Amino acid sequence: MTTSLQLLGAVAALQAAAQGGPADDSDGAGQNLPHGQQPVVTPFADGLVVVYMVDEGQHFSLVQHQQLADAGGQPRALHELGLLNLGRRAADNLRMLPMGPVHGLLLDGEFEASLLLLDDLWDDTLASHTPHGAVVAIPTRDVLTFCDAASADGIRTLRDLVQRTTAGGQQLLTPHLYRRVDGAWQRLPD
Repeated sequence: MTTSLQLLGAVAALQAAAQGGPADDSDGAGQNLPHGQQPVVTPFADGLVVVYMVDEGQHFSLVQHQQLADAGGQPRALHELGLLNLGRRAADNLRMLPMGPVHGLLLDGEFEASLLLLDDLWDDTLASHTPHGAVVAIPTRDVLTFCDAASADGIRTLRDLVQRTTAGGQQLLTPHLYRRVDGAWQRLPD
């Protein structure tokens, strides 16, 4: 059971949105559950939503609406706190790995894909690596690879990476590439 104090450590995390379901209030997990037992979900980009994870020691659990209400919190405040906690993780552990025409970001094996949520990372820290904008592949939660949007070789490498990664079919996040446009992430056509 997640406590109010544990909610202070909630980390924003990307998750695949449910196919055919509303992306603004549910990710599809637990749609048959009462609202209070459903996870708090915030829309992000086509096919992706943000959930909030709390470290329970041996595993992470999703913050549910009732837990947030019991703590007197609001979804917007939880989102801001989740981003702050993700940013702290990145400040302490983030490493970039050059891989030919693309770069990989390594964090902790849990939240690499969620680094898309950190605007300052893309608009400031990594801007020199993506002068024409960034294109990213996040096939699983622990893989984030990116290139400059003008790099045909980079985009081809990202598509190949996604194809190889999704062929295994386990713990997939998305087979799509995303491009940062005017401070937001947009899904590239397949």
